[in-house]
Amino acid sequence: MRPAGVAVCKRSEATDGSPRAVARSFVDSPAVRTIPPDHTFSMRLRVTQEMTARFFDCTIHPVYATFALVEHGEYAARQAILPFLEADEDAVGSFVELEHTAATPVGWIVTITARVVEVDGRTITCEIVAEHGEGIIARGLQRQRVVSKEKLRRSIAELASRAGTEQ
Repeated sequence: MRPAGVAVCKRSEATDGSPRAVARSFVDSPAVRTIPPDHTFSMRLRVTQEMTARFFDCTIHPVYATFALVEHGEYAARQAILPFLEADEDAVGSFVELEHTAATPVGWIVTITARVVEVDGRTITCEIVAEHGEGIIARGLQRQRVVSKEKLRRSIAELASRAGTEQ
């Protein structure tokens, strides 16, 4: 599902049953299909009121929020790698680091570009750059792990079955 306001121009053995161990257990094969060096995905969006800095129903600043920027950066990174996943594979985010350096008012257009900078087995790292008409507003990294869809589904079901129990 596309974010609101977006126009899209070694296997770890789970032995202890912890959520972290269960979550790691769905990685099984060593590598993904080849992704061309510097493969990119770019998208443009118009900043809306829903994307502003807020906590619950209280707007803090009427500008593009870091949480929205992270969401859109992760979306772009996912789109950059999706064409290279096999039908039985998916990807899960595992790391985000983003420095948000400039404000962007509601109504302005932002371009977010994700560029694949490293593939290490089943771990893919993308550089994220966001900019508006006056320059770069954010830069960072996002990392995803390629996983088996079926093992991911089973792992999520296992965690959900334990919902409400203390872990």
